[in-house]
Amino acid sequence: MTNTKIKTYTLSNGLRVNLYQIKRTPTVCVTIGYHVGSKNEIEGMTGIAHLFEHLMFDNVNASSFDKLYDLCGLYSGAENNAYTTYDQTVYYISLPNHQLELGLWLEAQRMNKFSINSDALKTQQSVVTEEINQNVFNQPYGLLSTKMNEMMFDKSCFYNWEVYGSIEDVNNFSLDKALEFYNSYYSPTNAVVTIVGDFEFSKTEQLIEQYFGVIAQKNGAMKPYGFTSTQCLKNQRSVYSDSIPLEGVNISFHIPKKYSEQYLIGNFVSSMIGKGKSTTLYNTLVREQQLCSEVYSYVDAREESSILNIQAIASEENITAEQIEESLRDTVHSVLEKGFSANELQKITNKSLTSHAYQTQLVEGVADFITTTTMLKNQPDYVFSLEKEYANVTLEQCHNFVQTFLQLPESNTLLMKRVND
Repeated sequence: MTNTKIKTYTLSNGLRVNLYQIKRTPTVCVTIGYHVGSKNEIEGMTGIAHLFEHLMFDNVNASSFDKLYDLCGLYSGAENNAYTTYDQTVYYISLPNHQLELGLWLEAQRMNKFSINSDALKTQQSVVTEEINQNVFNQPYGLLSTKMNEMMFDKSCFYNWEVYGSIEDVNNFSLDKALEFYNSYYSPTNAVVTIVGDFEFSKTEQLIEQYFGVIAQKNGAMKPYGFTSTQCLKNQRSVYSDSIPLEGVNISFHIPKKYSEQYLIGNFVSSMIGKGKSTTLYNTLVREQQLCSEVYSYVDAREESSILNIQAIASEENITAEQIEESLRDTVHSVLEKGFSANELQKITNKSLTSHAYQTQLVEGVADFITTTTMLKNQPDYVFSLEKEYANVTLEQCHNFVQTFLQLPESNTLLMKRVND
């Protein structure tokens, strides 16, 4: 990715702005991130950040049209979407570059005024309820994240629940509470606007000032939250039963927060442990022992404390989670004791560089990366230095990471059992 300068500045109302030109195609992406996710919720009001992501598509009130945001996108040739994590909510709209003003106007409308009515709230509560049913309760292994969070963090921690939250909490959310949430978190000082694509700086800056510069700081108060390492549970073993086709095991370790130096090394270590079919983990459990149909590791990235997961699923119905657990722990112990080779490190370095290059091929990927690193790392230009950081990871750093963070006695183990027919 070409290391040309990102123009960054802050409006008088506190809104942070990033502008980055990519003139490959006559398109532009407007991405706006709000530093609010499920970690800003409290017990009894879970799932609200994700519900609000849905509600914001009804928060454009400039005419008598319903779904004006979607209609404007449809007739302008735009594509839009959004997502919510534990730590942030991000919206984007990609348009032909001559429609940039429309994209800015739409996003400013959503930030400027709370226009959600009771009908919209009821509709989106129904939509989110169905989404939770589909992706959590009616999906094989859909409860895994919920059970894992409960095992990894104590009840005082905001990471104890899944982003979807509770159906009961979602349906009990009132319009008054929605307004309070909006005024607390959907404010210029809690947001980042990033424009990436084919645009002119001077004209775009004028439009940003015109539409966003007039938005006042809202009077809501963000709920204070704190995180301490004592909220991270260790040496836990839990079992849950569900209607799953095959039993499985998940071993989890607490690792440092997203975008920290150690987090990047953790991603490398995770990949060397269990990414792909050439790893020792896959060769042992799938090819040699034939206990598992799949085994892999991945990092669940979070702002305050991330998780490295190693997951294995049985190859046949008669193989139990307990059988997998014993072999998985033995193999993980062997892998961590042996360490990694220079060839394994080089392979993961190449894959990481390729993945980063792929993400930054599209304006949407670049805009999302810049927005996220502005909010969570306060470093908009991190997108340019990441390739160098990947290339500089050493085996010594990886082995030190294992010694510091991946001690099996401190890991948590979740067994996934089949419900008896």
